[in-house]
Amino acid sequence: MDKFKSYNIYVLVALLLLAAVLFSLALFMRPVEGNLTRLGGYLSNNFNVNDERKVFKEPLYKLAKKIDDYDRYYDVVVIGDSFSRNLKNGWQNFLVNKTDISLITFDIQKISPSEILSSPMFHKMPPRVFIYESIEYAIWLRNSYCPARNLSEINSNEMVVQPVLVSPILASLVNLPPSKQSYQEAKLDFDAAANYMYKSLFRNILNFNVTKVRDYQLMSNDLFSNKNSSTILFHYKNFDKSKITDKNIEISTCSLLNLQDAVQANKKTSFLFFPVPDKLSAYSHVLQDKSFKELSIIHKFEGNDLNMLRVDRYISDKVSAGVVDLYLPDDTHWSYKGYDMASIAVCEYLLNKGVFLHANKHKKTKLCSVSVQ
Repeated sequence: MDKFKSYNIYVLVALLLLAAVLFSLALFMRPVEGNLTRLGGYLSNNFNVNDERKVFKEPLYKLAKKIDDYDRYYDVVVIGDSFSRNLKNGWQNFLVNKTDISLITFDIQKISPSEILSSPMFHKMPPRVFIYESIEYAIWLRNSYCPARNLSEINSNEMVVQPVLVSPILASLVNLPPSKQSYQEAKLDFDAAANYMYKSLFRNILNFNVTKVRDYQLMSNDLFSNKNSSTILFHYKNFDKSKITDKNIEISTCSLLNLQDAVQANKKTSFLFFPVPDKLSAYSHVLQDKSFKELSIIHKFEGNDLNMLRVDRYISDKVSAGVVDLYLPDDTHWSYKGYDMASIAVCEYLLNKGVFLHANKHKKTKLCSVSVQ
């Protein structure tokens, strides 16, 4: 009986110690925000944003939940992934803020391009621009089939120019406090604490990564505002680009050209392919490990009569210039600075093609330019 009681006491003490450790970790780790720290089991305090954060007071575009939400005319129709689903500070907000266009966005995981093209509103009141956005490593997965094409029937890559007058509306942005300042308001996340204990045990003690997140060292520690700014986190899918062959690129390009032809067949709507560089591609040239420097595939789609936006060049230039937190240190996505830069790229492309026309011809300020510090 004494042995049984002693055993129970030991178990109870162990459970109390574990509970105390979990409580302390949950208290210390607040707030847990990014998908990479959560998925990878990294200490959120080391990767939370410590610089300013900005969001719009309210969304400036419509995020459709179903095809029936497409119930009126929009200047721009967007279909895209999670890089196009940020209602607080997404690139569409910045674009509308610069141009005062009407814009609706569809989730590519729920609604297909063909559903949009066959919708009554697209036929009745077609948009001026149709934007297809995709993170680069998923382009092949989303465009892995293409029937044989008659090259003589391929439409020109010249955009259909039905100009829309644009001018800035200058909606206000709200400053959010750095993550460390929102510490007291954050809730305790015991799941995140347990997740960190389990995954860090394998990574740091057993030297085995059981997560979908990889960490690498940067050449400098001034590209992110987080505490551990010399380390960058990547989702493992960023590395899948190495498996994409030239044949895969050819098939995906064919598929995208077919979509471009279908969109522009009405002679009223311009098609724009918007490939998003993943975090690895954006920062590969500033990693200590140089083996990923040529891994990006975006440039391989260029020169194939495809109306294509090279936002990756804008992003690369800003990373090289030392812009802090262009991507979030604890997440796969852009910060508000990255979304703003993407909107500048879209705005300048459409302005240069004549799709956007400044409502005030004599206005000296550049329509698309925004200072990103």
